[in-house]
Amino acid sequence: MRGIVIAAGLALRDFLHDRLMSLCSVLSLASILAPLLILAGVRSGVIGALQERLLRDPSILAVLPEGSRGGYSLEWIESLGERPDVAFVIPRTRDIAAVMPLEYQGADGMRRVPADMEPTAPGDPLLIRYGAPTPSEDQAVLSASTARKLGVAAGELIAGRLGRRRASGGLESVSVPLTVAAVLPLEAEGRDVIFVTLPLLEDA
Repeated sequence: MRGIVIAAGLALRDFLHDRLMSLCSVLSLASILAPLLILAGVRSGVIGALQERLLRDPSILAVLPEGSRGGYSLEWIESLGERPDVAFVIPRTRDIAAVMPLEYQGADGMRRVPADMEPTAPGDPLLIRYGAPTPSEDQAVLSASTARKLGVAAGELIAGRLGRRRASGGLESVSVPLTVAAVLPLEAEGRDVIFVTLPLLEDA
């Protein structure tokens, strides 16, 4: 113990004796450590938060088919859902057939918003994460932008309008009443989207 005290005293005297060289050594060490500490802070802060969001956000983890070429059988989709690395899978129609104009009769008049239909079912990680219930056949879950443009909240009744042109040239349209089961927050979905059951999407 006495030897350690003597060595520490000699080192301190040497440090104070050559103050200028000691100060330069301290500054050199600080110039090396400072960028390393900043990089470590960025990695554990910004990059760590991005990694956590990538691993937890269902909308980022979703894998969607590119384009509308080809098709997938129901058996293939069911087998995909049995994989241990797949949390949820559901069929989708072509994007061109998955747009529903929504209507809401408010106090200031009729409001109309075209929204993309996304199929959902029990176990959908996106709805589970934000505490939204799985809609039934006469219900829908809206994205924040869709609900804002329509001016509606959960529990209100909206109408989805579907139309087609017959081979004879005539037009047909039908109004589908839907109760808003929930409204997702903006961070869940930024587009104008309505989440509906798969049978409703297929019928549309």
